[in-house]
Amino acid sequence: MSDKISLKEAERKAFRSTFQDGLNDILWGLTILSLIASAILRESVQVPLNYLPVLAVMVVGIPALYIAKRRFTAPRMGLVKFNPRRNRKIKNVRWVMIVLFVITWAVFLLPYIKLGDPVTVEGPYWLVDATFGVLIIALFSFLAFSYEQPRMHLYGLMLGISLPFDVVLEEKTGWDFQLGMLIAGCVMLVFGIVYLARFLRQYPLPVQEA
Repeated sequence: MSDKISLKEAERKAFRSTFQDGLNDILWGLTILSLIASAILRESVQVPLNYLPVLAVMVVGIPALYIAKRRFTAPRMGLVKFNPRRNRKIKNVRWVMIVLFVITWAVFLLPYIKLGDPVTVEGPYWLVDATFGVLIIALFSFLAFSYEQPRMHLYGLMLGISLPFDVVLEEKTGWDFQLGMLIAGCVMLVFGIVYLARFLRQYPLPVQEA
């Protein structure tokens, strides 16, 4: 019985380690900050060149995340073969994430584009941003529930609120700057660094016997 409990706990720990090392948080934070940089560059650089910071984070960050997890996370947590039930859960989580991601971006992008000749871009509207924010909150809440990571609720709330907040801030003050997103991105980045440092300290590399 104790062996079964130990194996179950090891599997649960490995499942939670997906976000326990803070690496995803760092990538998310850098992505948010790169979006802000792209918005700032839009004033001086033509589209789509202003999106180079986002492209750089994606091209470099995603492979770096994969390599870092193999180099820092896997050696400390070990390799666990999940049982069929856990594999089904992982598969279902991924599919729900994909659906939520597609719906979220569809809600965000479709109201901004009128199909016609030529294509014109409208917006933003605070109601659209609020709807987009609600979907982001739902997305991160699902992550928090699925992977047992409560801080994801905070990320979702900060990002979800930041979208309509930044629009209202611009309307009221004329200050065209994504302050809410900046705060959310910095919080993600700091949390990621803290979690990574704690993870490395809590799970040192196993000592190899001579």
